[in-house]
This record gives sequence, C-alpha cells and structure tokens, in this order.
Amino acid sequence: MPLYVSAATDLGHQRSANEDAHQVLSLGDDDWLLVVCDGMGGHEGGRLASSTAVAHIADAVRVDSNPDPGQAIGAALAGAHEAVLAAAHAGGVPGAGSTGVVARVRGRQMWYGWVGDSRLYHFRGAGCVERSEDHTRVADMVKHGILSAADAKNHPDAHILSRALGGSGAPGDNHFPTLVAPDAEHPLEDGDLLVLCSDGLYDLVDDEEIPRVCGGLDLPAAARALVDLANARGGYDNITVVLACLGSPTVPLVTAPSDHAPRRTWDDAPGPAAPMPAAPRETIAAASPSSGAANGAGRHGRESLAVSLRMFVLGLAAALIFGIVIGAVLGGFGLFAAGQAPAILVPGSKAPGAAATETGAASEAVAPGSAAQPAATEPAAAGSPEAATPEPATSEPATSAALEPSAPGPAATPAHADPAPADPSAGDPAPRGTGAGAPGRGQRPGGGPRAPGAK
Repeated sequence: MPLYVSAATDLGHQRSANEDAHQVLSLGDDDWLLVVCDGMGGHEGGRLASSTAVAHIADAVRVDSNPDPGQAIGAALAGAHEAVLAAAHAGGVPGAGSTGVVARVRGRQMWYGWVGDSRLYHFRGAGCVERSEDHTRVADMVKHGILSAADAKNHPDAHILSRALGGSGAPGDNHFPTLVAPDAEHPLEDGDLLVLCSDGLYDLVDDEEIPRVCGGLDLPAAARALVDLANARGGYDNITVVLACLGSPTVPLVTAPSDHAPRRTWDDAPGPAAPMPAAPRETIAAASPSSGAANGAGRHGRESLAVSLRMFVLGLAAALIFGIVIGAVLGGFGLFAAGQAPAILVPGSKAPGAAATETGAASEAVAPGSAAQPAATEPAAAGSPEAATPEPATSEPATSAALEPSAPGPAATPAHADPAPADPSAGDPAPRGTGAGAPGRGQRPGGGPRAPGAK
C-alpha cells in the first residue's frame, strides 16, 4: 500500500531566521523516513544544530544494516547528539542543540523515536490513536502529578527541554531517545494520517483541529492549511509540518467524532491512558515503559495525599473538640472548688457568721439608742425597776445559748454554766447573739425588756 507524503515549513511572523529543519526520504518501495528537528541556541546556533541533526539521522538510517528499524532510529538519534556537539564547537556556538522526531514507515508498520518536544501524531478519522510525549520539564511535572494539564499549556517553562540533541554536553544532560516499535496486531490502516511537526504548529493549533483542517484536502494543501492557520493565530515561532497518508493522496474528510480511542497526550488529565482499541505500542527505550506506571503512581499518590489530608483535618477537629470539653470540665471544677474554699480573713474584718460564735459583752456590746435581743432565760435582778414588771412575750423565740459555741475571751460564759447573780450597779448582762450581730426586736438600749406602752 503506497504512502503519500508532503511537507511545509515557514518562518512565522516573529522570527528572523528559520531554525527548523526536516527531511522526507524514500528508502525503497513503500519504505519512508520522515524527520523534523527544531534548533535552539540563537539564530546561527539553532539553524546549525537542526540541519546537522537532520542530515546525520538521514545518512545514518540510510546506511544502517540493522534489521530492526527501531534500533536503527535509536542509533541515528544518539549519533546526531554527538554530531551536533561537534558542529556547535566547530562553529563557535557552544550550547546549540536541537529536538528530533523520526518515523520509519514500511508498508503498514511504523517505528518512531524522538528527543525533545517535536511531536508525532497518528490520526484515524477524527481520533488520535497515539502521540509522542514531550521531553520537557512541564511534561515531567504533569506526569508526576505536580502540575495540572490545564496549567501546563501556558506555563512559562513549557518549552524548557529535559532531553535534547547537543546542548551543553554536560555529563548530566539527557539525550537518550524514546523509541516505539510497531504493533503487529494493529497495523496502519488505509486513510491513517501521520503528522510530524515542531512546536510552532501545536502551540497554536489544537490536536483535535488537525484532522478537521486537513480533511478533504490533498496532502500539499493540507500541510499549507495547517501552516497558514498557525500564522493566522500569531505565528510566534517557526512552523514545520510533515504529513503522510496511507493509501490516499487526499486526507479523508472528517464529518463526525471518531469512535477511536482518545489521544495519548499531556493535554489530557494525568493518569493512566484510557483503553484504546489498538494496543499501545511497545516502547524500546528504558525510560518509556514506565510512563504508564508513573502516571498511575501519580494518581494513587494524589489519592493517598487526599486521604491523608482528610484524616489530618478530622484528627485536628477531634483534638479541638476534646480540648474544648476538657477545658469546660476543668473550668467547672475550678468554679466549684472556688465556692468551697474557706474565706480568707483580713485583719480588722469579720467573716460572715462570726457573730454567731462570739459571746460576752466584748463581742456584742449594744450601742446606745439601739435595740438588743432579749436574753432567753435570764431574770432581772432583785430590787431593779424591771423586776416588778412582767416581761412581755416576744414575737421571736429566744435563741438557746446551749446551741451556740462560745468564743474564747475574758467575758465568755460556758453554755452549760448557770448564770451569775446580777450586779445591780452594773446593769443588765449583755444578751447572747442571734447570729446576725444586730439588736433583736423589742429590746431597749439599756439591755432589759421594754415595758408595755414605753416610747
């Protein structure tokens, strides 16, 4: 089945030199080599790096006798790295480098590999069967769940490469390609569209737009239409496109969304790729087989982080509630303890109820003009004026002296002792306190009971 191929490249609207390079090479009947490289390192350095890489890859694949085309592509990209380093050193532009994406199509089988962020798409109808994964710092962050796909598209580091051909040549630089072998069980089909391009195209034309723009056009017109669309949207960079269509010089018209699997792209949300009708291609390079596992690990890592955060929030809430309860209990206990604590007496002051424990004239002397509580059982002394007058009944029962403890003092009388004979010259003895410390009702200032009708 023949493969129809076309290519287009453009300076764009803002660059003064085209640092992209490409190659379309027939290696025999139904055997094609397709290459796109995007240089970096300034006008002279970028152009030198991309053209050197393309030339070396084409020559290396042409003469390579390895029966495995995938291994031949890997060797060609590794050799291109050394060739770019040597050319940059000789040309006085150290640090110049390039991306590179290479496809070998033989009949209905395709091998491909890449370094950097130049891309390969495989469309079937409106669906993208497969797509290369950018070797950039931002793509790595999306892969490990650090950055979302939506934020990655406009991230300022979107085109900082994590792998490149050439560059500084430092020991830590990564120039190893990712290689993908064909899937024998799911070969290319008639009408399949292959697109190799630099970032000047896909930065301005979305993946799903590509088959719609190309549909119904012959390959040269389709390639030109993609370049024109990128230029119409700003043309911020050089634009290079290589198109190949199996079995038809015209790209099939896309009239409805395809039932084929969604594209494998970093524009999708991180996580394992959705099931595809065609099994994913086997990755030859050591770094690429781990991509699915890494995506899965990123998803599970985010789920674990979410669970950990939920547990942390629940634990914090429980700790706060526990602290509030303990604080309330301790506060209530403190108030209870404060209510039961003994009063502290300040010198010169009386504690509540102190009068109930004091006896004798010293503790309950009645001030002149105030009423005093009558003594409960003490009769007037013989010969006193009050002796002839019967004592009126009071409205309050007399307080029993035997129920009150006596306070120490020279005038205190034990509760069980008989009252001493009254001294007519000393007046009435002071009554016992009632516990209130104030004179009782119906008692005159002299200490004796008030006569009926007295003022």
